[in-house]
Amino acid sequence: AFERVAATDPGLTLVLVGEDGGMGTWLTDRISARGLGARVRWTGFLADESLLAAAMTEAEALVLPSEYEAFGLVLLEALAHGTPVIASRVGGIPEFIEPERSGLLVPPGDAAALTDAMEQLRSDPARARQWGRYGREEVVPRYTWEACADRLDALFREVVGR
Repeated sequence: AFERVAATDPGLTLVLVGEDGGMGTWLTDRISARGLGARVRWTGFLADESLLAAAMTEAEALVLPSEYEAFGLVLLEALAHGTPVIASRVGGIPEFIEPERSGLLVPPGDAAALTDAMEQLRSDPARARQWGRYGREEVVPRYTWEACADRLDALFREVVGR
């Protein structure tokens, strides 16, 4: 999908953040074979919170095209930084991504839908920023460690009280 979107914008770059999952050579070879080597940067795992925060806030969007995803914590991190998201409609992701309010959901494995979503988000930067703001407003109060601990504590108290 990046290749298709990049064809319309010579300045567009893709930043891959995280470990390569043992697929680094394969991915690097595919990127090079498509002539995209100069437009793709791989940071590796960012243990430094300030570097991760900078990557999140500098991004136009966080894109997570997954076949399987239990929850997608990285999406919450992006939304907490005000970064709109595009993700596959799998696992628990649809529970906290509101389409066209905090980002977009696409069918897993559908490169055309992913391309369309990326183009839709890029076509209206003001709307993308609005999605990021909305996502932040929704995520920060609901998904901080303190808020999650409070909900878990309430659940335990309810169960013990029975």
